[in-house]
Amino acid sequence: MASNGAANGVFSGNPLSLSLGRDDFTQWVKHRKNGDSAPATSSRDRDRRADVPDRRGSDSGGRASVRFKTPYMTVDDLKKPPKPWREFLCTDHLRRSYSVPKTMLECKIRLDGNAFEYVGNYARMALVFGGVMLYRNPTAVVGAYASAKLYAWMDRNIAATSEMQALKMIGTIISWFVMMYTKASAAMSTTMLLTMAFLVTHGCLRRLDAPKPIKIGKYTGISKWETQSPRKRPMS
Repeated sequence: MASNGAANGVFSGNPLSLSLGRDDFTQWVKHRKNGDSAPATSSRDRDRRADVPDRRGSDSGGRASVRFKTPYMTVDDLKKPPKPWREFLCTDHLRRSYSVPKTMLECKIRLDGNAFEYVGNYARMALVFGGVMLYRNPTAVVGAYASAKLYAWMDRNIAATSEMQALKMIGTIISWFVMMYTKASAAMSTTMLLTMAFLVTHGCLRRLDAPKPIKIGKYTGISKWETQSPRKRPMS
């Protein structure tokens, strides 16, 4: 069969194990040398897409594919130290640091980037909200501490058997009653709600390209008027 293919000018060594006629094989070789029209079109499309700026993770509402960071956060990411509060809250450039997102994609990109970058600051804000709630209701500390001690005692002394499950259930009910009576559960729930509300609001409104604060001092070489707008600079 190989001899018949060679005599008839048939190409029998293609990857699909099919046979090409002489005209088809000649056209295939020509396209391989000069470049096929389909790859040329795709290359032009790639060049056109290359001219468009990559909006992946940027502070815009583009339709480009976005790889979010928060679903891939690890324990090490959660242990990141908080950034300076001037940078986190953007107190130096409020007008250029906050804006309402125009699209839902832009809102998600901002929230994802800010949550990943400033997770330590949001954890500190949770502690602040928790401290405020405990200050308003100090008995919640007693209730939370008593419930934690009760759970720890049950885990150490009550075996996981069917005979002891009733005793463990009674201890759980007592713990719930203590949490409700001292309003510790309400304080914890309010703290979580305030933290989530602050995270969503700040994360969506804070621009990812917000300007960083500038250090001013005699060792930085930056004077105060350089951080102001040109209209407010003193005349030389």
